[in-house]
Formats: sequence, C-alpha cells, structure tokens
Amino acid sequence: MIRLSDTQYFYDPDDVSRIVEPYPYLRSCIGKYRREDSSSSNCSKNFPYARKSYREIYRVLGGHSEWLQELLPVLEKCLANDFEPTGLFKPAASEFYSTLSVVFAARWFLEREYAVSSCDTLRGQERIFDFIARNSDNNFLIEVYSPRSWEGFHDFDDELRLALGHLDCPYDFSYRVNINLAEPDFERGILHFDPWDFSEAMETPERRFAIIRQIRESVLDKLGTAASPFAFDTDVAGKRTTTRVNIKVKNISQDLGRLPDRLGVGLSSLSGYAPERMFDHALERKVAGKKLHRGQLPYEKPKDGVRVLLVDISRLTFLTDEPQHPAYQKSFLDTVERHLAERIGPEQQVDLIMFAKMSLDPQFVFCCACGSDGESQIAAFLGDGRKLQVLRRSSEFVVVG
Repeated sequence: MIRLSDTQYFYDPDDVSRIVEPYPYLRSCIGKYRREDSSSSNCSKNFPYARKSYREIYRVLGGHSEWLQELLPVLEKCLANDFEPTGLFKPAASEFYSTLSVVFAARWFLEREYAVSSCDTLRGQERIFDFIARNSDNNFLIEVYSPRSWEGFHDFDDELRLALGHLDCPYDFSYRVNINLAEPDFERGILHFDPWDFSEAMETPERRFAIIRQIRESVLDKLGTAASPFAFDTDVAGKRTTTRVNIKVKNISQDLGRLPDRLGVGLSSLSGYAPERMFDHALERKVAGKKLHRGQLPYEKPKDGVRVLLVDISRLTFLTDEPQHPAYQKSFLDTVERHLAERIGPEQQVDLIMFAKMSLDPQFVFCCACGSDGESQIAAFLGDGRKLQVLRRSSEFVVVG
C-alpha cells in the first residue's frame, strides 16, 4: 500500500462495528481489510480501546462526521451495485472529497436505473476515468473532478489538522493554526498573505508532508516537556513570499477517554477575492490546464458513448449563488466560452463538461457541449425531463442551465 503521509486515524472498533451493522455490503467490504488493520502495529500506545488505520474509511466511520448518516446509505447503494469507490479505502486524505464526488455521481445514476461500473485500467500511474454509466439508451464515460479554490493550501490545512488530531500521545489538547505572511516586504510591495503562492508551494505532496511532519514532531516534543500552553512558528518559502505557520496549543490534559478529544481552529485570510477572477483561474489552471491536459477520457469519441467531465464546484469556496446571479452570469459564461469552447466536441477529448454541486440532489449550473448533438446529449445526461434554458450559444458551442 503506497502512501506519502504517515498519519494513522484512530477509531474504536466496537463503535465502527455498531455503525456498519445495518449496511451488509459496507460491512463485508471493510471485512476485507480487518486482518491487516487488526495487527499489533495498528494498536494505539496510549488509548487501549483504540485502533489505527491509514485508510480513509476508518477516519469517516471513527470521526462521527455530521454528514456520516447521509453518506452511509449512498455508499451502501454503490457497493450493493458492484461499484466500490476505492478512494475511500486508500490512505490518501487529499483524495477523500474527490472520491465523495464520485460516490454522489455514481449514486445519481444508480437511482435512475443505470448500470455503473468502475474503470480502473491504468495508463502509467493514472486511471483513465472514474466510471461508465449505461442503460438501454445511453452510455456515458464519466470522469469526476472536484477542484478546490487553493488546492495545496486546503490539502495542507486538512492534513495538518488530521496529523495533530490523530497524534498517538497521552494528551488531549486544543490548538490553533494561523497561516499568514511571515514578514511584509515593503520594497516589493508584499504586504499580505498570498494564498496562491503558499498553495503552489504545498501542491507537491512530498514537500507538504515534510512540513507537516516537522510541525507534528515539534508538537510532540513540546507536549512531552511542558503541561502549559505553548506556541511556535514554522516558515515555508514560496516562489514570491514566505508564509509563517503559527501553532498555539493549550488546554493540555491527560484525562483521556477511549479516543483522543482534540479541538482545532484554523485562521487565515482567504476573503476579498473577486469570484469572477477566481472562477477564471479555476477554469484556466485547473479544468483546462490540469484536468483536460491529463487526457483521462478516451481521445477518440466512442461510437456508442459520450465522454463527460463532471466538475463538482461545491468545494470552490468562493462560489455561492454567483453563477446564477444576473450580475455575475455574463462574466462566468464569457470565462466558460473562452477556456472551453475549443476543447469540447467530437474531435476533441470530451463531449460534455457539466458544472454541478454534487450531493444527494445534484444542482447542475452550467452544461456545456459543442456540435450538432450537443443539446440532445445534455438532455439525455440529465434525463429527467427538466426544461433547459440556453444561457450561451456561439456557433456550435452551447451552454445550458
């Protein structure tokens, strides 16, 4: 099992057994890993009732997330129909929410009586696409993409929180993480924290995990020598700026329960960025420049299939209702046309690009196609008879919503 992070997640095996008891397919799936995860190396040194695992599924089940009760029936539905979202069973925190997007998309097709099958063929080290959804009338080849506003920043923030929350040490505590500009540089006009620069520096997993390990070891060392609150800084050099990660730990206690009880708060300045600029950046750098560039969908259009890139925008935190708001919509549509119009169609590597907020009830915001069959392919994909409104038409390129 290849991993770059060495964070193991605490869970109570009795509690996990109770949670999965109503879900036979999930229970069976977890059973495949039980022997491996019950070895002595996965026992906690400081919490005798706890076990540890690198697998994301144990973080989900052991963490009692607020959306756990919503997720479990969806996951069971997928497993019952022979679709296993492998990302939930891997040691990759940065892939977790992307896998959730795939789960919601697969469930949406299953509820409409499609057959859903995984596509796990390898091209080098990359999967081709996420799944195939087909019924008697349609055959969709689906790649799901869940970009984040600042990918490296958010991955660092998530993984640091998990590393501190799951430290195997005999202490509970609360902590605060403040990410900010180390020092202003008045000569160069650098006065504020630059999330783009820090995010770019943290997009390389090896470097990200190295910084997190450094912080984690500092916390462990200080917990072992002092029971009073403490703080320290770690500087991260980017291409243009130096970012300072400040850690403050307090409320240190050795009155332990079955699992660690640690509360973390993150502070950073990510507001004040125009949503139009952020959306343009996301499409240019992430959707067009990163995802489409990878070529995970077949380059040649299958005779009986439609290639779909489903972009889950729910993790683009700068977006709320702006895409539907008249004051923003024209700018957003201009951005979509500028970056995607020449990348969609039978002669390109994707037939449809669908922007949606994925959940139990997906909200489709922009549905993009090009070619004479574009609108009919969108209608077949949505498939619920909803009335579609053409938001932008330019030659054969069309956006509906």
